[in-house]
Amino acid sequence: MTLTPGAEAAWTIAAGEAASAGHSRIEPAHLLSGVLSLGKLGREADASAGVHAGRVRDEHARLLQALSASGVDPLRLRRRARAQLGRGPLAGPPSGPLSRSLTCKAVFAAAEALAGDIGPVGVAHLLAALAEEADVLTARIVRQGGGMPAALENLRHDLKGSYDELILMLRAEQADVQGKLKQVRRGRRAIGAYKTNH
Repeated sequence: MTLTPGAEAAWTIAAGEAASAGHSRIEPAHLLSGVLSLGKLGREADASAGVHAGRVRDEHARLLQALSASGVDPLRLRRRARAQLGRGPLAGPPSGPLSRSLTCKAVFAAAEALAGDIGPVGVAHLLAALAEEADVLTARIVRQGGGMPAALENLRHDLKGSYDELILMLRAEQADVQGKLKQVRRGRRAIGAYKTNH
């Protein structure tokens, strides 16, 4: 499964959330918190976003725009997710890397199905998958956010627009490449004709 830089950063944040709260696995509520916490990456010198910090910020901005246009408060959702999980049984940091729980893996699988063949799994796909029934408690939190169906529709529309934009760019690049290939062929023919005449 290929993830966008934003989805990758959300997963990294989710792992940090789980570890700092004393949990032994990354749960869907951690992932929800990670998706809604992407804005923190822009405020700090954080290596989680890596070289794709601009793309993470863009993905987060589109997410916030869709949520706010639908009246959904991301801060409130994130707080509900953290409250749902509470404190885990581990004292101190985990001894090794954290794995995703089975329900969290189901969320990723649902997000991948939503992305289909369009491209990598993004934060919009993850949020839409979190609203599904893979994890009933997290789905309830997402849906209680008010306006979530409209927010998800806004995100789907945004993804469709991004896909259409990408297709247009690819077609333009393909036409450009085809034009350059024609120039190369003409050049080869001219060189061949020159060689036979001289």
